[in-house]
Amino acid sequence: MNKINLIKNRIWFRTFIIAIAVFMMPITALAQTTVPNTFASGNTISSSEVNANFSHLADRSWELSGSSLYYSSGNVGIGTITPLELLTLESPDSDIDMTSIGNTEKSALLFRRARAGTTSVQNLDELGAIYAQGFDGADYKNAASISFTVDGSPSADSVPGDIVFHTYPEGSSTSQRSMIITSAGNVGIGGIAPSNQKLIVEATLNSGDNYAINGTAVGTASRNIGLYGWASSTDPNAENFGLWIDKGDAIFDGNVGIGTSSPAGALDVNGTIYQRGGQIHADYVFEPDYDLETIEEHSSYMWTNKHLEGVPKRSVDDNGNEIVEVGSQRKGILEELEKAHIYIEQLNNQIKDLNKQLVKYSSLEERLFNLESKLKTDN
Repeated sequence: MNKINLIKNRIWFRTFIIAIAVFMMPITALAQTTVPNTFASGNTISSSEVNANFSHLADRSWELSGSSLYYSSGNVGIGTITPLELLTLESPDSDIDMTSIGNTEKSALLFRRARAGTTSVQNLDELGAIYAQGFDGADYKNAASISFTVDGSPSADSVPGDIVFHTYPEGSSTSQRSMIITSAGNVGIGGIAPSNQKLIVEATLNSGDNYAINGTAVGTASRNIGLYGWASSTDPNAENFGLWIDKGDAIFDGNVGIGTSSPAGALDVNGTIYQRGGQIHADYVFEPDYDLETIEEHSSYMWTNKHLEGVPKRSVDDNGNEIVEVGSQRKGILEELEKAHIYIEQLNNQIKDLNKQLVKYSSLEERLFNLESKLKTDN
């Protein structure tokens, strides 16, 4: 109660000081005010003129209601005598500082709205907005805004809402929706509003394609994360390409070009490919402890199984398309190639041994021939 009385005393004291200043104000200064009656030294002042001045000041004073201070006669201007809204701040640096000092309380900016008659708001009703304006040389124009809108049907203890970010392109006075956060927590960037995707990004490139990122799979959904592209945001199902992660597997719809913008097949690489990880060489066949099958054993396996032992057997999918594990096939082919070189060396050594034996046989044959010729001469 003492605090209220103190506030009242301060208000009436300030009003009294203002009144005295008005009474004593020179005529030249009074000409710049809107006080009904101005006076100069030596003037006779009537009670009606004093009452009119006090009424004028009372109309522009703040009132107390309990411990609350209020003003209900018009707009309030701080730094300006022509406030445009209920509260207008104008100065070279019009910052607003809100500081909360306490263990539980915080500073907050609250927007509240009800329909006429204090009835429930409806879907798409705008609950509040924050606008940023800049002076264009003639007037203040919108540059960007954040609005808070009802997104769905309000019910008891629940008002679903979204947050919409608008920007104004250069040379245009029409806003564009740049980002939206829906009541479900989904985010759309580029103007598109997501339905069940956690994040959709719509961006127009030189080719006119748009791109989107889908969210986490729920329930029995098979695709966890997806990256899709379509020619028009009005038909998100008309995909030009699709890339998604299906329970840990990365899947791409369409051809992939690396180093080329016009892939001729499912994967078209224009450049050198390096592979790391796994066993991609077969140099183990040269180790002394490697159990190399004989040529006969190798031949028997090959003709019995209709494929080389080191190369995986032919495999097809449900549509009859061949499936090749490139690393295993490459290693298998290299293994068979290196074994073939070992077999070639073995055969080459055998040929050398046979040639040596053939030379010996040729020498013996020549000696036998000479011996037979001599025997015939002697007889």
